[in-house]
Amino acid sequence: MDTVVRLCPDAATPEERRQAAQQLVAWSAERHPADAVDVTPAVLLAEAGQILEVAGDHAAALEAYRQSASTEGVVEPDVRCFLHRSLVAVGELATARLLAEEVRRAAPADPGAYAMIGETYEKSGDLEEAHRWLNLGLHALGGRAADEGSSILGVDLILLAIVRRRIRRALALPDDAVDRLAGLALNGHARTARER
Repeated sequence: MDTVVRLCPDAATPEERRQAAQQLVAWSAERHPADAVDVTPAVLLAEAGQILEVAGDHAAALEAYRQSASTEGVVEPDVRCFLHRSLVAVGELATARLLAEEVRRAAPADPGAYAMIGETYEKSGDLEEAHRWLNLGLHALGGRAADEGSSILGVDLILLAIVRRRIRRALALPDDAVDRLAGLALNGHARTARER
């Protein structure tokens, strides 16, 4: 996996990034006996898609994510979130909305899925839908904590709260308790950084 993760930073130009992505696609087609169990075809294809996004080739990234979604392995967050982002990037908005609703109905346990779809909508200018997705993420996180009988994971809560606060501010909504929590987290982070 270290080799896979190093491919993008080592690729400096768009052409080198495309070549790195092609290497990952080739590796996904033929499992190597020494591959770690988490280096699945789906993971390799999702990594290829991310490299292609960085290269600005959203159509090729979309194809890599489509292949990832239909092959062996689990991608975190759900590869459909990456697929959704690429669909929005290439202007397939109706298909993206249908896919997002499919993800919502699947009720992913990973809060990153909600944050990713919310941020995709935010970047595309659909702040109402972005706000909806961050609220869905908070609701799912609260439900998961109740089901597991454990406290809410702080990092997940803060991630969702910070993104949601930014969106709510763009919508000119008044701060609520979750926004105030995000503000405390951001102020604490800024204070820690100044103290270093």
